[in-house]
Amino acid sequence: MRTYLTLFWLLLLAGGTTWLLKTLEQQTLVPSQIQTGYVPDYAMVDFVSTATDESGQIVYQLQAYLLKHYPVINTELVQPYLVFYQKGQPLWYVRAEQARLSLDGSTVYMPGKVWLWRYASKASDWLQMFANNMLVKPDEAYAESHAPVTVLTHTGVTDSQGLKMFMRHQQVDLLSQVKSTYE
Repeated sequence: MRTYLTLFWLLLLAGGTTWLLKTLEQQTLVPSQIQTGYVPDYAMVDFVSTATDESGQIVYQLQAYLLKHYPVINTELVQPYLVFYQKGQPLWYVRAEQARLSLDGSTVYMPGKVWLWRYASKASDWLQMFANNMLVKPDEAYAESHAPVTVLTHTGVTDSQGLKMFMRHQQVDLLSQVKSTYE
């Protein structure tokens, strides 16, 4: 009888150990599978990407000091710098401290401070803008922000709550609470 009782306890102990090992294995696999998408699968220093049209003319160029690509979430850019071209010449510039590039590459979200300026051969065409939290669609040469914006020109300063920029058409729409000071 004692032999059967010992055999029963050994079988119970072996079954419990097997169950415990399988449970622990499943619990450790699941978090590592989830976390894999949130770990960069590659990174680049001094990243440059150039988009051209059908004729080979540069449409825009995206640069960053550091690019960290994630397989599941947006790509991170450190010190991004966008240059938009028109007729082969640089026209609009956008610089920020950081950005996130969407998975499909169609949008660049720049949280925090953003500095935009337009190339000008004449001082009267000079334009600078300071904004926060900018969404840029490089393929459309479009940018927008709903945060406060300051626009500087050779004639004065304009403050606004938000803007929409259509860079191909040289159009900047200030959304609300627009106040200007002219010198």
